[in-house]
Amino acid sequence: AVVSTQSTGDCSNGRKECETCDLRKLASSKFLINSTFVFLMTPCTGLVILILNITEGWKCFKKEVSQNIGKVDRIFRLQIFFFDGLMGMYLLSIVVASIVLQFIGDYCTLERKWRGSAICSALGALFSFSCHGSLLTVAALSVTRFITCRGIGVSIQKRTVVIVSCCAFVLSLAHAILPVLPVSQIQDIFRTDIFFKDVNLTPLFRSNPIDISLLIKTIYQAKVKGEDGGSAG
Repeated sequence: AVVSTQSTGDCSNGRKECETCDLRKLASSKFLINSTFVFLMTPCTGLVILILNITEGWKCFKKEVSQNIGKVDRIFRLQIFFFDGLMGMYLLSIVVASIVLQFIGDYCTLERKWRGSAICSALGALFSFSCHGSLLTVAALSVTRFITCRGIGVSIQKRTVVIVSCCAFVLSLAHAILPVLPVSQIQDIFRTDIFFKDVNLTPLFRSNPIDISLLIKTIYQAKVKGEDGGSAG
């Protein structure tokens, strides 16, 4: 982790000195995106993703399809183009936010205010919505193609696909919005430490409670051991 205590003046939170910033490897005390390579590649990748999904999505929309299975397949593909296009928008927005924050001041002094802002929450919701929506759509498309290729004998109707797609859309949207709502009872559901505390209260784990710090430490040690073993081989 990159830790910085540098400050050029009063912090954005009104305190005289900037608190220690735990910025990991992505950010620095000066900039949201520390790596120049990542900063240059992110807008290029986002622009390519956005253009490809818009053009291919338009071609898919305009293409004439006569068979029912082709119509079903097109519905899923249009959704994938939509969700993946949102990911391109997210990548471009992150770069814009990084540039704006750089002009405002040092990222170390702005980190807490930025992460607590509505814009940051909106970008996080956009990222979650794009990822989960795309994954659910790909999963539904895979099941549909499996049933069709295997010839199980189940006729998948267009109406059924629309209902499934609407349900996946609502689930993805809910999963993206609920964690950023200013309601502590809802936010606690999506916090790992709170989750394990609640799990320990259930009868199943009362006799053998889960130590979350020990669990995380064990996972980390197993990861390091696996990396050492891989490099040794």
